[in-house]
Amino acid sequence: MIKRKTISYGLFVISSIVLLRYAYKFTHNEITRSQEVSHNQHQTSREDSGAGSARIFQQHQPINPENLSPLNNVIQSSDLQMNTSHQPAAFNNSSLDSAASNLYGPFLNTSRLIQALVESLKSKLAVSDPKVVVKNIENKCQAMRIEYNDSCNDAERICPQKVLPENLKARIEQLVLRDSLQISEEYRNAIRNMTDEISGYHDIIIVGGLSSNHYREAQSLMKHVHEELFPVLKNFSFVVYNLGLTEKEASKVRQHCRCQFVRFPFERFPPHFKTLKCFGFKPTLVRALIEKANIVLWTDTVFKITRNITTVIDRARTMGIQQMYLPTNYPNPSHTLEQTFHFFGDSPCAHMAFNQVAGGFGIYHNELLTKRAILDPWYACALKAECTCPVNQRQVQRCPYPYSTKKIGLCQRNDQSSMTLILSKLFRQKYFDFVINLNRFNPKSKIPAFYNYFEEIENKTKVNTN
Repeated sequence: MIKRKTISYGLFVISSIVLLRYAYKFTHNEITRSQEVSHNQHQTSREDSGAGSARIFQQHQPINPENLSPLNNVIQSSDLQMNTSHQPAAFNNSSLDSAASNLYGPFLNTSRLIQALVESLKSKLAVSDPKVVVKNIENKCQAMRIEYNDSCNDAERICPQKVLPENLKARIEQLVLRDSLQISEEYRNAIRNMTDEISGYHDIIIVGGLSSNHYREAQSLMKHVHEELFPVLKNFSFVVYNLGLTEKEASKVRQHCRCQFVRFPFERFPPHFKTLKCFGFKPTLVRALIEKANIVLWTDTVFKITRNITTVIDRARTMGIQQMYLPTNYPNPSHTLEQTFHFFGDSPCAHMAFNQVAGGFGIYHNELLTKRAILDPWYACALKAECTCPVNQRQVQRCPYPYSTKKIGLCQRNDQSSMTLILSKLFRQKYFDFVINLNRFNPKSKIPAFYNYFEEIENKTKVNTN
């Protein structure tokens, strides 16, 4: 009997110790979790009060794990939290990059998102060419004797930034957290719907847009893509958007283009999108399609890359972006209205060292930094007429030649203006590593700029049937 009592008493003591340890651990974890949530909310509140809450895009489909950058390790360890469940997000190897970047809803902990973006930016700058730098970045309007007053305007609450920040975190925050660059739920959903319309997931998507005024040029591009790019590229799709073709023209495209042919949904976007010269469609298409490919390659109807295409694409995989640049292009402020710079919080004079990129060709890699710090603000600007198309575009469409280096806003180049501005802010003195002179990749094509490709196909079909 005594032995049984001893055993029972021993079991009771052990059980009590286990329960006490469990209770202590549970209480400690609850306190710790509460402190972490409180700290995160406080941190988010501080950041949001200074720069606006971050709006994060959620990815439609995970990218290929083989192409994920080392940054994913940073994202995985950062335990980014969604504001719907307030629980740590669970990541697998195929979704780490999308976890902090994407299309359907903000994350609670913006500080860790910023940290991940800074680490990515740092890694890009580390592999840039040390010999190629932009000079005279910190020159101001007065020093350059430019005819522009960038002093603070209290009445209009404008106090533009006169020097682009050198600090990496400041660069990221100005592009990711600024109030004017946040994207509403309505336009996140618009992008989501466009993404869903594209079938498949590919390594590369080539995308372009067609309207009646470029119909014959578009046929020349299609011949080029069919005959010169199709044999070279693997696991890719050619996507063409109808921006305003007649029914007869659209029917011919459906018949002869080996592509996904999709109508651009102008009704889902602001009224200025219908003014094609505002080019709101271009940032929108790139942002939508980046969710369906590792690489998105935008090409205008007039541009043909005739050699070394894989070289340029591989460079984009490393650097995140390769935007077309021509040495003859002018300083961005000369061909950009001041309203665009003010939308981003800057003085035009802070950007005089950067020549404007061209809009005819660009390659974009599906990764966190490219989407959150480049494509999102590009799309955000495109959505706001005061940023991309602040006046009647007809009045500022043509840029005078020769231009004056002492004047600001001689014309407006819309998507080119905003892309140049974003790349300048983000990459600063290493700007030239992320733009590329495509003259050496684009010698004179054997295919004329205007070409009746559809007629050629139909004639060949007639001959074969006879």
